Amino acid sequence: MAQTGFCNICGKRGPLTADHVPPKGAGALSRAELKTFQSYLSAEVERSKIYQNGVKFPTLCGDCNNNKLGGSYDPALVVVSNEVSRIVRSKQRNLIQLPPIIQIRAKPQRIARAVVGHLLAVLPQQEAGAPLIHAPFPDAMRDYFLNKNKPLPPQMTIYYWVYPSELQVAARAFGVSFDMRSPCWVVGDMIKWFPLAYWVVLEKPTSVTIRLPELVAQRASAIDDELDLPIPLRDSPPVEWPERPDKWGANLFSNEITFVAYPRRRRRGK
Repeated sequence: MAQTGFCNICGKRGPLTADHVPPKGAGALSRAELKTFQSYLSAEVERSKIYQNGVKFPTLCGDCNNNKLGGSYDPALVVVSNEVSRIVRSKQRNLIQLPPIIQIRAKPQRIARAVVGHLLAVLPQQEAGAPLIHAPFPDAMRDYFLNKNKPLPPQMTIYYWVYPSELQVAARAFGVSFDMRSPCWVVGDMIKWFPLAYWVVLEKPTSVTIRLPELVAQRASAIDDELDLPIPLRDSPPVEWPERPDKWGANLFSNEITFVAYPRRRRRGK
């Protein structure tokens, strides 16, 4: 029987459905071993949670999950994920010679809303179905997701980059300072799975430079405008960036709203 509660996007009360993070068709693991951020970054041993059909969060109503996210926004995200995946795997196998940057035709406004929707689905189990907690950042994300004709909010920037790893990472309310000698915090939500990572940043400090392409470079573009997304194939950030900053960096996170999913290998004979 479906759990009843409040949808973490629209706030309506009713039966809740489970959202796959990331979505099926865009790299979701069939069997996943879930670990906390602390365990991932420190390599400490902990008991993992096992998911048989990918990582799921029962936090969204059927309309937000199946109609808006799965039916309207995810298809654009899946197309880009699969196209970049094909190119990156060919590059890894040295099957083709590629330029430093390629262009992929895409619908950035739909992809951005898909990313935002999946991040909003990530909640601690004990908070699933609880009434909405209002704050400027999640409220701006919800409003953007629910109103397909609105531009990307001016205080929000979505960065993306090639992510050549099997590990899947999601982090809500994640903060990083790249140099604690003069600390300046960048705060946002991040989701990473092969072949791309996305970082939704709120009010990036002007003193911080992030040398990555923006997903919605033309903020006023319409929901179905097709634009060329540049995909840099060289000099990508390290796999564990930005959650593991350089020597002088530091991060802030909560294990309750961050996770890392590892592929779960089946044992022989099982």
